[in-house]
Amino acid sequence: MCDAPNRRGCPGRCPRAWTTTPYLDDDALHGLLFGARDGSAQGRPLLDWATVHKEMRRKGVTLMLLWLEYKEANPDGYAYTQFTRLYKAWKRSLDVVMRQDHKAGERLFVDFPGEILPIYDPKTSQVAMRAELFVAALGASGTRRTSLGRSRGRGRPSARGPTRPSS
Repeated sequence: MCDAPNRRGCPGRCPRAWTTTPYLDDDALHGLLFGARDGSAQGRPLLDWATVHKEMRRKGVTLMLLWLEYKEANPDGYAYTQFTRLYKAWKRSLDVVMRQDHKAGERLFVDFPGEILPIYDPKTSQVAMRAELFVAALGASGTRRTSLGRSRGRGRPSARGPTRPSS
């Protein structure tokens, strides 16, 4: 019988006498009082983090969007904060597969990532111009610089590299 029914988290009825608890480790005691520590014990489905990670690679997909889809399918599921913590913990377990050493000043990596952004005129609420984000990172130090500039209006560069005119 539980001798502390009014304590927070105590279910009010313990299956064992409190005198046996000194012989339990922390996980066993937590499981006895609250159930298992994984999400399934709380009625929350275990997530396939590999699928979440794969979806994060798609253009325009954010962790917030994936969580909103998850909550729509599982209304009693994890809150956003716990969802992100679990994902980041899973992500830390991934093996880093590519390490590159660069001499100082040897490499500069540049990119125009993402979509072209509309810049709105606050007076007319019309699109005043379109802008692109430019990112540069030094290979050795990882120092990053970003700049937002007027879009050049050209298509995105091909992943195959420059094309040559056919003769």
